[in-house]
Amino acid sequence: SWLFPFVLILATVGAFAISNTVFTVVVALGLGVVGYILEKRKFPVVTIVLGVILGPIIEQNFRLALALSDGDWTTFVGTWPRQIMFAGIVCLISWEIYKNIQAMQGGKAKPAE
Repeated sequence: SWLFPFVLILATVGAFAISNTVFTVVVALGLGVVGYILEKRKFPVVTIVLGVILGPIIEQNFRLALALSDGDWTTFVGTWPRQIMFAGIVCLISWEIYKNIQAMQGGKAKPAE
């Protein structure tokens, strides 16, 4: 009961302090409402937050890797540890797709949550 009002006030003051306009406060409140709606609909909001925070960092490092390799895409799978990680990622994604297809067809596997 004490934490929420303090977080709300500090977030509002922080949003205003970014550019000294009310627009940033309205945007922050609007995104807060969107987050609340997504949370009520049981949507994983943490993944959105991680995507928003880590997305620009990943993009910057992706561009840097391509620049250092002169645009050669094989730099991402050029060594055996990278190939193993890539194969693992492909297997995990394929497994999730398979489980979801089985769940839609009425099989025993349950969809990922």
